[in-house]
Amino acid sequence: MALLDSKQLNPRLTGSFTLSGSLSTEKNTRIVSNITEIVKVTVQSTGQGNKYVFLGALAPDLTISEGKTYRFDQSDSTNSNHPFRFSIVNNGTWGGGSAYTTNVTVVGTPGNGGAYTEIKVDKVTPNHLYYYCTQHANMGIYDNKPGKFLKNDLNNLHKVSGSSDSTGSFGLAQIGGTDINPTGVARDQVLKFNGTRFVPAAFDATFVFTIADFDMNDSTTPQLIGTGSWKAAGELGFTASYNNGPPDGFEGSGSGAPKIQGFVDGSVSSSYDMFPLSSSFTLGTNPMVITYPPSSNDDIRFKLFASAGTDTDDDFTDQRIYFRNQFVYGELSKNNGFNQADIRTLAAANSVTGTDTTRTLSGVSIGDSNYLAFAHRTGDTNVTQVYCGNNPNRLTVAMDRTDATTKTPLRETVSYLNTAGYTENYFVYASKEPNIDAHSTTFVTSTNNQIRNYIYWGTGSAWVNNEASVEALTNKNTSYDDGSITGNTLSVGSFTNQYVIVAIPNRYGDNDSEYQLKDNSTNLPFAFNQQSDVTVTNAVGFQEDYSVYRSTNKLTMTNATVLVDTV
Repeated sequence: MALLDSKQLNPRLTGSFTLSGSLSTEKNTRIVSNITEIVKVTVQSTGQGNKYVFLGALAPDLTISEGKTYRFDQSDSTNSNHPFRFSIVNNGTWGGGSAYTTNVTVVGTPGNGGAYTEIKVDKVTPNHLYYYCTQHANMGIYDNKPGKFLKNDLNNLHKVSGSSDSTGSFGLAQIGGTDINPTGVARDQVLKFNGTRFVPAAFDATFVFTIADFDMNDSTTPQLIGTGSWKAAGELGFTASYNNGPPDGFEGSGSGAPKIQGFVDGSVSSSYDMFPLSSSFTLGTNPMVITYPPSSNDDIRFKLFASAGTDTDDDFTDQRIYFRNQFVYGELSKNNGFNQADIRTLAAANSVTGTDTTRTLSGVSIGDSNYLAFAHRTGDTNVTQVYCGNNPNRLTVAMDRTDATTKTPLRETVSYLNTAGYTENYFVYASKEPNIDAHSTTFVTSTNNQIRNYIYWGTGSAWVNNEASVEALTNKNTSYDDGSITGNTLSVGSFTNQYVIVAIPNRYGDNDSEYQLKDNSTNLPFAFNQQSDVTVTNAVGFQEDYSVYRSTNKLTMTNATVLVDTV
């Protein structure tokens, strides 16, 4: 059986039935053997974009027969850059499907002599196949109706044209292109037209038109802010479905077709108006270039406006695309005098698109002479402290090259042109000391004001009150430095004829004033002599003074524990 354009065929019936009568078949193709038929393919530009043309029809439905081979000739020059393929999914790869390749042969380059796509139809060939272009969406769709190939078998018998007499029961009938579906009919109901088909309903029922869903094919957010074109014409796909459709306008039937408007930061952007859409719009692409929004942290969203008769509705896409700049980090060979090239060096090493400046930077490797560095746009929240490592060894990092005693990072302002062409000011930070990954390769940028440093304690037969002695104490822990020193117990262990020594950051005050050091077993205060304050610089350059306490006498104790209690 030759190819048929089934868009002209009526009636359309599904269900179980017997069929008698005569069928007519139009042959407009060239038969080169008893099993091979050549079909010339051309491409025509329409108001809906480029479309495939067969037998003089735009994207028609065509019937194919088992046991025959169909060769779709793409030698006409209009086929250039429009490779022709089959899929079991509407719009092929553009609709989330893949190319159907069983018994399919592709030869040559479309638009050149000898180019064709050929399919041999057998028992395994699906009962219907959609055709599409691998380079451009919607070329097999016209007036929102996807064109397809229908096998000439019982599963598609309801789509054959001609005159017939039929008997039996019908699940679905189609007359004049309109479905009639009596499924679920109840007493006293009538068949009423809901905009798409006749369905059972109460005689006084009213079908209200609404937009059921509206989506676009890009949901990646955030995206790097840039300038100029974000999406070229035809790159952004939209899909819509309706309740009691199809639509016939956007503000009543007189407006002719739905429309899409773009919104930037919640306000209409007239440069993103897409009107008119095709009548009864269900899918399509942007007809114009979609530019980046004007500012970092802006967002783009689209809204569909549609109507049927006097019913109007609108709906935003579920997808909302935010445009951000980057947080960048890594190592630099300097810790001051920064420029744009330094930010680009960091961006090439590690970058995260977003506005969050509180981040865990893992696996950072810093050379012997290099410094930890990071940068973010000045409009984002400022970093107030940097930590290195994890408890019990989490330390505040010195990030001010001019003052090791401040936790607040020193920053410089630099103008930065990102890789997408957008320019804005950045804050650049760097560590006071190089090679600080010798302590840990995990860093945390934070807005927390709580310093993290060691509490030191242990024993000794003698005591020299200096930094080296404090750092040499057996025990140290940063977990106890959480803003409230009281309530912690410091396990000293068993020892004979030794001093007990405890060193606590000066910012907590003094023993017997802001807290009290006790023997945890007796709950009695330890007799301590307070030593002179000692300045200690931690492993990542942060410096502060410590209050140092040595027991008044040498002691002998078993499983000793010092309680840091309230006064």
